[in-house]
Amino acid sequence: MAIASCVSLALQWGTAGAAMIVVYFTPTTRIGCRSLSYLLYGGISTLIWMMLLTSSILAHYSALHRTSLSARIALAFSHLLRRTGKLLAIVNSIWLVTLCIFQYSSFYDTCFCNSSVISRGKAAYAVIIESTAQAAQVRAAWTGTLVLASTSALIFIGIVNLLLDTLPS
Repeated sequence: MAIASCVSLALQWGTAGAAMIVVYFTPTTRIGCRSLSYLLYGGISTLIWMMLLTSSILAHYSALHRTSLSARIALAFSHLLRRTGKLLAIVNSIWLVTLCIFQYSSFYDTCFCNSSVISRGKAAYAVIIESTAQAAQVRAAWTGTLVLASTSALIFIGIVNLLLDTLPS
């Protein structure tokens, strides 16, 4: 369980983190609407992961110690965490679809979002024409995040294939 949950968390941040990093290093750099959206999605996903993992541990504990009061409390808390985690997962998946709609409908292509007002405040600016250094920075960010996302996905697939319990035919 520990290996499976850690590998899934690494896949989550390998992909969502790569999306956030590439947007963070695209001019205008820093936290903006897009990167904050990806960060929010990744953070909520991690919270859901923690809730469901804790729920599994508490359910296992309550199954081992069925008659004690602490086991009944653990089971009740396990149910609460599981239900809340699943509800939050539904909300987070709706957020992810909304984020995609915002991305493809040019909702994020406003002066507010393009100038990273969220992190820069009054010093915010919008880049109209990228300099050579900015273009190189974007190219490096794209390359790094492509490697990060691809590597994390390939490692995940490899570990899942190693951990499968299949009988030879």
